[in-house]
Amino acid sequence: MPFRSTFFGRNPIRVSWGLRRRTAVSPSSAPNNPLGSVPHSLHKKLLTKVMAQRMMRRYFALFLGGVMKPLFGIALLFLSSAFLCSGGSAQIVIIIPTPTPTVIPTPTPDRDFNKDGQVNAKDLLDFIQGWHTGTAGDVVTVDIPNLQSDARPLKLVRIPAGTFQMGALSSERGVGFGEGPAHIVTVEKDFYLSVTEITQAQWEAITGKNIADQRDLADTSFQIYTVGKDVPIYYVSWNDAQDFISGLNALGQGTFRFPSEAEWEYACRAGSNSRFFFGDSLNCDDNCADCAENLLATNTRADYMWHCFTDGINGYTRGPKEVGSLLPNPFGLYDMHGNVWEYCQDWYHPTYSGAPTDGSAWEDPVSTQRIYRGGHSFAHADICRSAFRSAIDPSTRHTYAGVTELRWMRRNRLSILAEGMG
Repeated sequence: MPFRSTFFGRNPIRVSWGLRRRTAVSPSSAPNNPLGSVPHSLHKKLLTKVMAQRMMRRYFALFLGGVMKPLFGIALLFLSSAFLCSGGSAQIVIIIPTPTPTVIPTPTPDRDFNKDGQVNAKDLLDFIQGWHTGTAGDVVTVDIPNLQSDARPLKLVRIPAGTFQMGALSSERGVGFGEGPAHIVTVEKDFYLSVTEITQAQWEAITGKNIADQRDLADTSFQIYTVGKDVPIYYVSWNDAQDFISGLNALGQGTFRFPSEAEWEYACRAGSNSRFFFGDSLNCDDNCADCAENLLATNTRADYMWHCFTDGINGYTRGPKEVGSLLPNPFGLYDMHGNVWEYCQDWYHPTYSGAPTDGSAWEDPVSTQRIYRGGHSFAHADICRSAFRSAIDPSTRHTYAGVTELRWMRRNRLSILAEGMG
């Protein structure tokens, strides 16, 4: 069989490898044979010598192709490696068989931004909102002893300092008494605000009272609507909430208080000047209608706000809903419009004339009522606007206030001062 050998990549040398039958030839039968002119007595000796020379050439060629070439290749590999290791600038490519790579699993990053045990669209929104404020992930969790292990933890998100227009212009649809004059307020310091309303489980872990206890303190004839560890606490007065705040402060994890009215509206608006943080929502009436709003074309009011459209009708249950169930505002706060009322630190004043412009609570002069904001789950849409304000006696655990029977439902959204985190 033929064997082709290439020496240093050049001038192929062809050799024949195998056994071939040989017969002696006579001068008469091979006229062109150079041996034909010699005497027959020398013919056999010369032929033997020629055959021996041919065999020697074959063996030498095989030696060069089969032995010297591999040895030269090894020497070349050794020399090139030494050259590369000595810092040479030339590049030598040596092609060797590629081993099967070992697949190392890539660690999966923690995408559960809100730490609720699920990775879903809410985590994406939390990430986007954190990026929007420039403080992605700047959320603190309060360690509440005796809180149910499967209950939603109390989390607070940093709200950056800033300037906004507080109140409503007289031209705003649905504007009510006491919402003006619109004025510029500068919130001078960052602060932390609870991401959701205070839940029934959080309230019970601090005060030892459940929703039935709170109802009994108000009036045993009142109805209990929704019960659940992650449902907002209600039947709570402003004074009751001070006991809860005292319990939080006793934990030694920060300085807790109610937000001022200016801080609340600043946090609710989250950079917007519209009637709601998600837009003016003028495509339907301000009663119990639901319609497309201006932030995302595919969403409606009911994607952001618990109001009378979602209370006991249209397939919804009656009463407050589980916190964090709708979409948050750009600061990462849930349920700022509707669900239950939210207390503020301020005493009520009928207009903003003389109100502080630095974001602090308006507590001098005192009055007989405290501010609460945000509307509730059975309220008309206009009552849930960012600028709407109302007030209540601080000892009252329920009120109808001439609107609906659920106006006594209110939540206690807490803030924590940024300087209290050090």
